Amino acid sequence: MSKLEKQEACQLFIEQEIETGLAEGKTKYLIGKEIAGWIEKLFGAEVNIDTIEKRAFRYEQKIVDLGTNVPNLDIENLTESQKQIIELYKKRKRENKKIRAEINQADLEKAQTQITEELSASLESVCDIRTCSCAELFASGIKPDAVITDPPYPKEFLPVFTELAESCKAADVPLVAVMSGMLFLPEVMQRLCKHLKWRWILAYLTPGGQASQIWPSKINQFWKPVLLFGESAHWLGDVATSKINDNDKRFHNWGQSESGMIDLVERLTKPGQLVCDPFGGAFTTGLVSLKLGRRFVGCDIDSGCVEKGLLRIKAAYAQS
Repeated sequence: MSKLEKQEACQLFIEQEIETGLAEGKTKYLIGKEIAGWIEKLFGAEVNIDTIEKRAFRYEQKIVDLGTNVPNLDIENLTESQKQIIELYKKRKRENKKIRAEINQADLEKAQTQITEELSASLESVCDIRTCSCAELFASGIKPDAVITDPPYPKEFLPVFTELAESCKAADVPLVAVMSGMLFLPEVMQRLCKHLKWRWILAYLTPGGQASQIWPSKINQFWKPVLLFGESAHWLGDVATSKINDNDKRFHNWGQSESGMIDLVERLTKPGQLVCDPFGGAFTTGLVSLKLGRRFVGCDIDSGCVEKGLLRIKAAYAQS
């Protein structure tokens, strides 16, 4: 490849990485720093961070001014040289993705090791489970990185969604993910949206024989909505999946599967972060959070659930 073609490939890489970085909500300085590092690794070239910062600012202004992204290339009329550059970029992108996956895996393993070590010394240092209400838990001053929860669905429990929303708003929780039933979904959303910044709905799939029969609507339900609130900090897919026939009611009549909650927690949080579930039930969210190298704080108003949840988590780590 000629020097000119290498430069063009470099420019294409920078453009794509700026677009991705801005979409993920990264600062322009961080984008510049990351791109400079990858340019050196992938292309063996040096680039000034300030230059990329300025370019990211101009790119951002272009999006704001025009209300659109940079137009896609006309694939039909590419020259052979342009095709080679794009193929090189795709190859570098795959390598880039592989390296990042390895870094993410290393971060996870490091966090898991740290959590396990702290667990062996004291469960309370990484897992705080209490008998209290959602409002009481937040009133104690907790500051979770994310709330991932599955409040009860029957009509008489609708007020807890208001309690949850008010508590999360007061604590300025960056990400709130709330699983909900369908029958009263409009009112659930109204209660939550009154206090929290709406983002999206994730589909939580429950394949196989896990379908719930919703008699008033005559529906066999194979998925549940997970209502997502907060800032759009990073990209994520909007489908989480429980393994086939993995519904787990051993610890609570309303319990969720470990496989499904692993997907949600892994999708929505990062190793080392503090995850909160103020409607603990079987405390599956707490169990998988610790497995994934996160810390956990949660509660339930039923002392029996809290006792069983603690025993479940202790038993899981006694075997590990």
